[in-house]
Amino acid sequence: MSMRRICRSNQFQIAVDAFATEYKSDGLKEVTTMEKQIDLLICPGETIEDVLKDRNMTVTELAELTGCSEAFINRVIAGSDRITDDFAETLERTFGVSKSFWINLQNHYDEEHRNLH
Repeated sequence: MSMRRICRSNQFQIAVDAFATEYKSDGLKEVTTMEKQIDLLICPGETIEDVLKDRNMTVTELAELTGCSEAFINRVIAGSDRITDDFAETLERTFGVSKSFWINLQNHYDEEHRNLH
């Protein structure tokens, strides 16, 4: 089974390649592959982290540019805090990516997360 951690919080989804093994009467294994698709739920903080990497920026630099605390940004990246309206506006000014993008990303994540539980 392969596993990919999607969000750095305690709540995460996995991508699974499942293999079923059946034993034949002669004791030999017969392996069949089953594809099991699980929708990946990626927390919005992962996108922020990707943008930081793409721009060779650190969380410290983002905190300085946005006036947000490093602790808050790290919690958003880890998925333990949300992208607020104010933070979305700040990300828009900092990254040039619209506030609506960040809000929609957070809202979609919240909705899907609720549906899983």
